[in-house]
Amino acid sequence: MQQLVRLAASNQESLIEGTHELLVTLAALPEVRSRDSAACSALFGSLLRQYPPYTNLGVAALNGDVFCSAILTRDTANVADRSWFRLARDTQRLAVGEYQIGRPTEAITITIGYPVLEAEQVQAVVFTGVDIAWLNRLATQAQLPDNAELIVIDRQGTILAHHPNPHKWIGTSLPDAPIILATLAQGEGTAEVASVDGVQCLCAFTRLASSVGATDVYLIIGIPSALVSADADRELMRNLAGLGLSAVLALAAAWLGGYVFLLRPVHRLVEATRSFMAGDWGVRSRLPHGQGELGQLARTFDEMAETLSRREAERQCAERALRESETRLRLVIEQVPAVLWTTDTELRFTSSAGAGLAALGLRPNQVNGMSLQAYFQTDDPEFIVIAAHHRALRGDSVTFEIEWEDNSYQAHVEPLRDERGHIVGCIGVALDISDCKRVEAELRQHREQLQELVSARTAELTETNLRLQQEVAERRRTEEEVKRMAKDRQALAVRVLHAQEEERMRVSRELHDVLGQMLTVLRMECDHILSDANDPGVLRPLAEKLYHQLGQTLDLVRTLAYGLRTPILDRLGLGAALQDLAADISQRSQIRCEFHCDVESATIPREVATALYRVAQEALTNVVRHSGATQACLRLTSTSRSVMMTVEDNGKGLSKEQESSGKSLGIVGMRERVSIFGGELEIRSHQGQGTSVTARIPLGPAEP
Repeated sequence: MQQLVRLAASNQESLIEGTHELLVTLAALPEVRSRDSAACSALFGSLLRQYPPYTNLGVAALNGDVFCSAILTRDTANVADRSWFRLARDTQRLAVGEYQIGRPTEAITITIGYPVLEAEQVQAVVFTGVDIAWLNRLATQAQLPDNAELIVIDRQGTILAHHPNPHKWIGTSLPDAPIILATLAQGEGTAEVASVDGVQCLCAFTRLASSVGATDVYLIIGIPSALVSADADRELMRNLAGLGLSAVLALAAAWLGGYVFLLRPVHRLVEATRSFMAGDWGVRSRLPHGQGELGQLARTFDEMAETLSRREAERQCAERALRESETRLRLVIEQVPAVLWTTDTELRFTSSAGAGLAALGLRPNQVNGMSLQAYFQTDDPEFIVIAAHHRALRGDSVTFEIEWEDNSYQAHVEPLRDERGHIVGCIGVALDISDCKRVEAELRQHREQLQELVSARTAELTETNLRLQQEVAERRRTEEEVKRMAKDRQALAVRVLHAQEEERMRVSRELHDVLGQMLTVLRMECDHILSDANDPGVLRPLAEKLYHQLGQTLDLVRTLAYGLRTPILDRLGLGAALQDLAADISQRSQIRCEFHCDVESATIPREVATALYRVAQEALTNVVRHSGATQACLRLTSTSRSVMMTVEDNGKGLSKEQESSGKSLGIVGMRERVSIFGGELEIRSHQGQGTSVTARIPLGPAEP
């Protein structure tokens, strides 16, 4: 009985080892590594029908989702909580799980998992469920007595298998039963204790599982003690018979495993080799490329077949390309408007082709065997065609033109060499260039006509160019004259203004010096009359009236003289004259006029100073008469290149029409005075915000 339980343990280990080899093979399949769910499930379903001990074959991803299963289910199962999955994934080794009711078969199974490795990294876990019904079959095959029991328990004392009453006991947990206590305490041995049903029996037990991660599982065989002594010999014979049967089964399993894992792959390789030798370039071994010798042999065969198949395809493609190239070359030779020929070393034609033969009244290869001398009807070695072929036989390439049969040809002859590079003849090609010659003649004629037209047109253009040059010279003279006249006009305007100012100065001096002196004398005479009058009642009123009128006349004369030409401008310069003008405006009106100056008056030319003074006079007169302002500011500034004068007020400002008009408020006169010296006048004004008049005159010579 102890030997029987050890045989069962050995069978268990053999089954696990066989399962290990099966899982290693499955892990190397392309369907598994590519994660092709449909193809993998179909393959596993076919394999499952060939291996009855297994309840399922499948592959789980790293997250536990089963993407391949021999038994199809509606919902995707997840095995992440199973111990065999975690151990196989983490240890990268074979892992045996606990005995359990499997999903989805509802059978009592033990699940074994193995990692799918790629570059030493776990990509998935392939697994299979092993049905433990073989233990019941073992009990039947061993022909145990009717009252004997065969029990499989786990380390918690739960019954996983029972013979002869599996439905009654499977799943029942009896950790306190004497037979289970003895088994868990000793692990392996014999004992006489009460069985799970209370019957005293002689028991033999041992541990079954021993792989990585496997739960300790124990096999117990118990025979009632009353039957042991009476039937010992008979039971021994039965056990020996069972042992023999088990040995036969083990041999059968070994043969089946050898056929599946060795002979069948070898037969596939032999068949694939024969098919490949017969010309089936697409045949492959259809074996997994594992790490074993057969896997490496299958990989080598498939790689060799792939390489030879690819080379055969390339060879066939090259042959097709060569045939197509030859066909195209033949069509080109037949259709190209040229003559192609070859000769031997005796200058006899060996071939002739090309569409150009028709123009010579020949067919392809019609002149084969004829010599060049015979065809051209001359033996002259200096004849250009014969001479060119003799040079080609010496290794030269020759291009020449020839007139033959009323046509013009351009020919090229080269040496014809064999595969060793020896000259064996000549090869030549001739193109009919008659049309090109005619076109060249026509082009030459057109070129001559064009040259005549160009010469005539050039003469016309030369004459026209001379006329244009004369017109340009005349225009330049006119422009120079206009510029000179403009300068003269400007100089004349300056002289006119200067004359005006000189005349005003003269009139001012006359008024001030002559008329003023005369009026002064008259006033002094009136003073004398008033002081010496004997009859003050009559003469005094008349004298007072005369005195008053003379005073007004004298003031008027002074005002007119000052207006014509202020003497301050000539004596003290522009700055003093503008300051006096601002003070006079403040005195004669209710406008407070300020003056600011940062210019050395002596640096401003006299004519420029006069123009700016007149602009200031006109602008301030307009402020007094039209602006309604209460304040005005007169400012004189300068730079190294120009002088600028600004008159600003806080009056009512100008309208758009007044600002843009060239006739209002003396704007024309101010612009003319400034433009004479190449300057510019700028007026800025806004309604209700006052007006600003700025005159800017360069200190250099005025531009025309």
